[in-house]
Amino acid sequence: MFRGESGGSATPEALSQTANQEAFDQDPQETEGFLVSESQEIVSFKRKVEVPGSSKPVEYSGSMPVDLNSNFIHIVVPGFGGIKGSYRSFEQSMASREGRFTISFAPARSSSQKLDPQQIHEDSIGAIAQDVADSGVLNELPNGDKINLSEFNGILHSMAAAAGTRRASNYPSEVRSLTFLNPIGFEENPDFARYIKRIGPCTLAEILPGILKGEFKDHRNLLTGINMGKHLFGNVIQTVGEIVTCHTSDLRQDVFRLGKMGVGTAVLLGGSDRLVRAKPSFDGITHYVDHCEIIEDTGHFGPQKQPEETANNVGRVLAKVA
Repeated sequence: MFRGESGGSATPEALSQTANQEAFDQDPQETEGFLVSESQEIVSFKRKVEVPGSSKPVEYSGSMPVDLNSNFIHIVVPGFGGIKGSYRSFEQSMASREGRFTISFAPARSSSQKLDPQQIHEDSIGAIAQDVADSGVLNELPNGDKINLSEFNGILHSMAAAAGTRRASNYPSEVRSLTFLNPIGFEENPDFARYIKRIGPCTLAEILPGILKGEFKDHRNLLTGINMGKHLFGNVIQTVGEIVTCHTSDLRQDVFRLGKMGVGTAVLLGGSDRLVRAKPSFDGITHYVDHCEIIEDTGHFGPQKQPEETANNVGRVLAKVA
């Protein structure tokens, strides 16, 4: 499990009280889409975890068939721009398809220019994982069954690749596998990263409109996109240029090293992704992971826009590497 610095031990009584009063949410809307047998009951929960240095607590949720006696779970880590609700369908599709507990969360966002967004993102992962490890909410189900959460499958989307891999590198024995969905950081010199360097410090929210329109070739068009982005998004995410351009070699080596330590690794690239170019990324990734493939007719936001198809592809790959 990703171990963070947040969270502490609690008494069994406190954990039980938390589980009964706060954690479990049986809202029917939360359980729609699950394939549930007669012997199963879906348990859904919502929680918030405080992350040091973050302006907001991290919100996350999960769902699970209560009679599943599994020794590992899936953790879905959205990219910096991830919105919790937009990953909900993907989370449900994964839980239904795999019969495994699936948890996802929205990364913390900081209003301070002095905070490193990647560090906040990593701390969010660690804080949640520590909460999972310490909390009876997930270790003990309502029917009294115990779950061994000693291992997990990490599903890392977009810019979560670097933060998730860095955290996994610190605790490799607790990682069963890492599956990267359109990861940013493997490609040697992505077009938009070069333009970030040329135009100086900016936020992902500011450049996103230009990126999605494919305005890579002329940085003047990208400047227009930045001005548009200020009105559409505001400065909700901190400068990302250095993160994108400086972690490529570290990310590749970390993933390669994790593979040598027995962690299954796989990458799925969207053939229509405008943020991560599939072909050059594929050529540079194949030497570092167990499995890599290009999914045609899929863009960068597959988990949000094509949740069931993406879940099926992830599940198929997990069967090979996990």
